[in-house]
Amino acid sequence: MITKDIISFLDLTVMKEAEVHQNVTSLAVSYTMDEASQITVQILDPGFQMLKNNYFQIRRPIQYRGRLFEIAAMDVGTASDATPLVTVEARTASIQVMKRDKNPEAYRGLSGTEFAQTVAGRVGLKFFGEQTPKKQSIIKGRSSNSDESVWDVLKRAASDAQFVCFESDGTLFFCSQRFLLGKISSGNTSGLTGIYGPDYPGVPIQKNSTGYVVGLIQGVVGAVVDEVFGVATETAVKAYQSANGLAATGIVEANTWRVMFKSVTAKQTYTPMAWPTPATEKNFFVINQPNVRRSDDDPFEGDGSLSVDRINGVKLRPGQTIGLIGIPQFEGLYLITETRFNEEVPDPVEISFRTPEKPEKPK
Repeated sequence: MITKDIISFLDLTVMKEAEVHQNVTSLAVSYTMDEASQITVQILDPGFQMLKNNYFQIRRPIQYRGRLFEIAAMDVGTASDATPLVTVEARTASIQVMKRDKNPEAYRGLSGTEFAQTVAGRVGLKFFGEQTPKKQSIIKGRSSNSDESVWDVLKRAASDAQFVCFESDGTLFFCSQRFLLGKISSGNTSGLTGIYGPDYPGVPIQKNSTGYVVGLIQGVVGAVVDEVFGVATETAVKAYQSANGLAATGIVEANTWRVMFKSVTAKQTYTPMAWPTPATEKNFFVINQPNVRRSDDDPFEGDGSLSVDRINGVKLRPGQTIGLIGIPQFEGLYLITETRFNEEVPDPVEISFRTPEKPEKPK
């Protein structure tokens, strides 16, 4: 049963609160990298009594497990027994405030990150961000006929920098997916180690090679990341090989690739997700075989989904890093993009994940 300790409709009398809780049939929770946290509540309303008394008016504050949400949408249908059924969607109150603020000031001289950190503080959110490559002026809108909200400007600034911008558990994230990878886990980073990074592409990477995979190598060896394997990258690869007991050929073949990406990812923070889950695993028990996908459009990008035992799975959030283990050709680090579960039911937690999106080259 959903109790007041879990969710509370604010600005209602105690008697009305009790009436709401007695009629809640489900409470679904979604944390996503697309925008902000959302809860969806279904309530039986015999005779439309609660609707008549404006229980579910838009912008009514709701407290879910200590965090403040606002009703953003409401619709009315029927349950299986023909009783009126109200479905309420509520989103993080701070984000809703940003969406209603149609007067974003011009923060000239501030980078997108500095602007994001400023507005996060104004609405009571914590902040996790990466500095944008260059200074940007944050303007009110694209034209005199376009009234942008603070949230619109923030999302546009993120898009210009090829960043993600989302809220989760009271924190505003403003950074690139590559920057986010390996930074945050659920708090369990012990146990399984030695996880590998991207799969070896099947052919040696050497001077005159180009593309995303070259950028990955350059990031490891400390060369300028321009996705072109030139003389400077070759020199950096040779230095890396010498430092790690490998033949200094300047060519990244299978063995160099294995050492290179194992050494990098072993230092990163991640939550291990193994299939099949070891019998001794006590923290994150994967319920069934993960679904994973990769295509010829970009063989170094992949995505998937899996189900986790809810005891610890409810701790997982978008932006956290998981280490997928046990699926050949898909072992590696992935970012959680969405976490979904229902309150007060024994169902597992569903998560979606992907490799960081490849940034587009500036035009």
